Amino acid sequence: MKKTVRNLLIFIIALLSGSLIFVLLDGFYVKKNDDGSFQVKALFTERLINETKSDGKTKSDEKWAKELVKGGYILHIRHAMREKFTGSVTTYDAIELLNKDNARDTDYHRAVCLTERGVLDSKAVGKTFDLAGINVSYVVSSPSCRARETAIFAFNRIDQIEPAILHRTAQMNSQHKIYGDKLRSIVDAIPIKENTNIVISGHGGTLSYDIKNKTGIVDIDETDEIDNRNETGIVVIERKDGKYIARHKFYSINSIAKSLLELPVNNEGLEKFVFKPGDKYEPKNINRGFIFIPNY
Repeated sequence: MKKTVRNLLIFIIALLSGSLIFVLLDGFYVKKNDDGSFQVKALFTERLINETKSDGKTKSDEKWAKELVKGGYILHIRHAMREKFTGSVTTYDAIELLNKDNARDTDYHRAVCLTERGVLDSKAVGKTFDLAGINVSYVVSSPSCRARETAIFAFNRIDQIEPAILHRTAQMNSQHKIYGDKLRSIVDAIPIKENTNIVISGHGGTLSYDIKNKTGIVDIDETDEIDNRNETGIVVIERKDGKYIARHKFYSINSIAKSLLELPVNNEGLEKFVFKPGDKYEPKNINRGFIFIPNY
């Protein structure tokens, strides 16, 4: 009996030691909390947690993607990719709005407009919506070039331009509450038609600020870190009994595409891509680089 207990204890100690060694080899990282304190976390533990969350997130994405097809929601989309002018983009956003510039025609267009990748990703949003049968009846956009271009390339329309959609980090702190209140009144006035959705083409750094200021278009937040999403990430907001509820967050358009676009198993129609010895393949768009070409 004692020998069995001893062997069991040896096994447990070895298992725990192995886990500790695995953690040490896998590494740590430091996370800063909202209150300014720091946490040391093990990467492998974090991955295990994320994998568990991922399974639930996939099912939740599938559920809410199907809801978008039914319609009746407000979709707050973060614009597609821009060039990262960290530290100065908010200044250019302010200049663009104050001067009422068409930033695409200015010398600072790279700071505030979409990159070539951003244009393609915006088009992917529109194609995904079309293929999945997600209808949009109204598009209201931030005046920022990248938000406007996202709406144009994705939905081929902008029905209304509103400064209140611009990210709060471009605005004076004293204006945050004013802009949040204005955004609320704007969305209140837009009817949601049956089987369609409203799109707000905007930015990160807006909804979370408004929630803290108890204003804007999210009264109840059911998402996790609402503004933590990639370019083309979408927050699904439901208007119910005069309240706005953030029901779900898609990290990017990829989450919707993976949930709704069922791919074919067979190869019908793909014969045209068979390539035989002697055939030529000379695409004109290879080696064009990543500079945006408006007429391409």
